[in-house]
Amino acid sequence: MRAVIYTTIYGNYDGLKEQPNIDADFVCFTDNPDLKSDQWQIRYEPILQHLHPRLRAKYFKTICPFEGTSLFIDGSIQIINPNILDELGRFLKNGFAVYKHPSNRDCISSEVELSLQMPKYQGLPLQEQADHYFSQGLPEHFGLWACGLILRDGSHTDFGSKWMLENMLWTYQDQVSLPYLAWREDFKIDTIELDQYACFNGGSVLFNIMGHNRND
Repeated sequence: MRAVIYTTIYGNYDGLKEQPNIDADFVCFTDNPDLKSDQWQIRYEPILQHLHPRLRAKYFKTICPFEGTSLFIDGSIQIINPNILDELGRFLKNGFAVYKHPSNRDCISSEVELSLQMPKYQGLPLQEQADHYFSQGLPEHFGLWACGLILRDGSHTDFGSKWMLENMLWTYQDQVSLPYLAWREDFKIDTIELDQYACFNGGSVLFNIMGHNRND
């Protein structure tokens, strides 16, 4: 079974980026019927149209629709190293691997504090979300992960559904809900111990992070 590299583009927040030649299928889920590509398989899925496009984009991100190995990449990411699946696969032990948070922060409190300064999160109940999680028993400094890339082995589909539900119940800031859900479900996250921002820091670069078309 071939691996899949996929992305979700809703609300025209990103354009499709050309990727290197990798032995994988490239799939894009989108609500844009005019999106075309010679490299990507375009899957027109105008789901949940009553919701904010940032939240709609989370659906196939959190609920992975593929069996076997898949790599979700944010629409802002352009892969540089064609061996990315092997490089990240070294960290995949329990079926769900994400990068450690690039700032080395380890608590959702700091993530909420920073997020509330960003225009795209204005008006969202992020503080209430964090307060609720702590009231349920989430320990401080439980952990914090970046969610721009997710490597999976095809298991844990039930976890993805629960993650999407947290996004719908609270906010589409999925880096706040992931630690809580991992704690609540006793779910083992495989941490990718690499620098996600290597393209800015001069390290060994697996991918570039490009700007979004929109930042609202």
